[in-house]
Amino acid sequence: MKNLTRFLLCFALIDFATVATGNAQCPAPVFASGLRAPTKVIFSQKDNLLVAEQGTAVPNTGRISIIDPQNAAVRTLLDGLPSALNLLGEQPAPSGPSGLAMRGRTLYVTIGSGNSTLPGPVPGSEIPNPNPSSSLFSSVLEVHFSAEIEKVTSGFTLNAADRAALAAGQTITFHAVPGGPVTIRLVTNFPDYVAAPRPDFPANVVSSNPFGLVIDRNSLDVVDASFNLIAEVNVHSGATSTLTTFAKVPNTLFPQVGPPTVDPVPDSIHFFGKDLL
Repeated sequence: MKNLTRFLLCFALIDFATVATGNAQCPAPVFASGLRAPTKVIFSQKDNLLVAEQGTAVPNTGRISIIDPQNAAVRTLLDGLPSALNLLGEQPAPSGPSGLAMRGRTLYVTIGSGNSTLPGPVPGSEIPNPNPSSSLFSSVLEVHFSAEIEKVTSGFTLNAADRAALAAGQTITFHAVPGGPVTIRLVTNFPDYVAAPRPDFPANVVSSNPFGLVIDRNSLDVVDASFNLIAEVNVHSGATSTLTTFAKVPNTLFPQVGPPTVDPVPDSIHFFGKDLL
């Protein structure tokens, strides 16, 4: 039984003007570069670093990279993953692969909201995108590959047909020598958005945004940074249920900045003993 007794809510206000003018300082040296909007990093079973990258301004450029911690060499494991520029924030930003969890030789990847919704006619509102860049946004993918593949691969790339096949429930297989096959399948595809009527815009929707996950026996606990909840997903059937939701929290800067309450925006999840942190 998982206990949801410990959680952290963190908020940050970033002065983009300061960052843009170079006044912000990063005291740590650069370890690896050339990544595409990286969001999460984990260790593989072979002690390499696996990095989830949300992509570029070009649709479907999400990527999973392998970084050798000994020499910082970066190689591609999987490219062509679903991604797109998300236009909902103050500045457009790529949204794609967002969270990683690995058990044995199987890697689970959350895919974020992409461009499944667009800004609505009133500030803060959303409308469905009639032509999203992928039908795999707000999903979880399973990638199985051997230790030999992790050691020698120069990367595999999904094309449009591969992504369409995954969305249709088919398993994609890349054959490689040495190392054997790399298989990819869709575990579950969450709703891209739900209705969220507002007094000033009854047709408003809110997009989903899976942003992290952990593995617990035959289930995945997936945190959604937009729906403000944790979903449980059966790794075999893809069946989903809601483990818990997070209520809005008081905005300590109100009334000077923002509304009275704000979303908690849970964007990462880990086990701490039997608890979820």
